[in-house]
Amino acid sequence: MLAPIVAHPNDVKERLSLAYVTAVAARAGCHVTEYATDKQSVDATIRPIQGAKLAIDLQIKATSLGTFRDEVLVFDLPVKNYDDLRDPTGLVPHYLIVVVLAPDEQSWLESDEQALSLRHCGYWLDLRGGPPTSNRVTVTVALPRSQRFDVGALQSMMLTAYQGRASRQGAMP
Repeated sequence: MLAPIVAHPNDVKERLSLAYVTAVAARAGCHVTEYATDKQSVDATIRPIQGAKLAIDLQIKATSLGTFRDEVLVFDLPVKNYDDLRDPTGLVPHYLIVVVLAPDEQSWLESDEQALSLRHCGYWLDLRGGPPTSNRVTVTVALPRSQRFDVGALQSMMLTAYQGRASRQGAMP
């Protein structure tokens, strides 16, 4: 007999990483638009619920095997994602978010009457303007542990988007 729910751990990680980003965005006063297909390494766009009409794009990854070296999270990013994220010609900021989940699947998400807990956290990296790579499969990137994706980080990202828009508007004839 088949189990009523069958899910690969990577599918669960993907959904939990989006839930993490959505929770942070909600607390910051933003909403998340998720895309069914990921053609330009954009899994989601975040916009303010009210206020300035601006946006940031996110490539969201998840891992339960987070490798920390000193003060960085080391992550192997597919070359296609790396190249898309380092492209300096995008009109909106485009960030990599890597959500680190606990090694034990059973503790990825816990809930009771007091709390809903998603273990560990996410980190962000801006690769815009990064160097090209000769790698063919993955590029190892280092996300500083100080760059946690939280409400303050998202607000700073939105401010960067706002300032970039203002500078572009000032440059238009």
